Amino acid sequence: MKLVGCLHYSGVFWNLVEKGAFMLSNFNFDNMYDILLDEKNRIAIPKKDRSILKNSSSGEIVIFLRNNGCLNICPYSVWEKIADKVQKNEKNMQIRKKILHMKHKTKIDSQGRISVPKTLRILANILTREMTLIGIGDKFELWSSDALAEDLSKSSSDDYIDGV
Repeated sequence: MKLVGCLHYSGVFWNLVEKGAFMLSNFNFDNMYDILLDEKNRIAIPKKDRSILKNSSSGEIVIFLRNNGCLNICPYSVWEKIADKVQKNEKNMQIRKKILHMKHKTKIDSQGRISVPKTLRILANILTREMTLIGIGDKFELWSSDALAEDLSKSSSDDYIDGV
């Protein structure tokens, strides 16, 4: 085994692996992008994050519904950890159903796009072509641009972290 890299500018950590292959183990998506849905219900993943997603989990991506008015987008390896946590939580079956069954597995195409099913967009109330993609650690949130602006306007000074 040998070290094949170090902390990369994108926040991706490289691991010890055999035969010179690399494995991504941690993600730090932290940008915000205004994006448009095309006529085939696809969004283009911004170039900065595209290669990270393409190289993780063989390019497999999971889009799933959350309660807060957005969709989450993550590499399949991150989804497996989320699904495992959700399956172990037997307290709220409705949330389990929503997260585990209201999902779409897809791959990034050669142009860096992913399909976002209309059914999931409707359930998340993302009804316009104008969207905002926000990096939140190991996943992205996909919002209707209007809904995100409204959500952010609800924040008060009490919602901020002390000293930041």
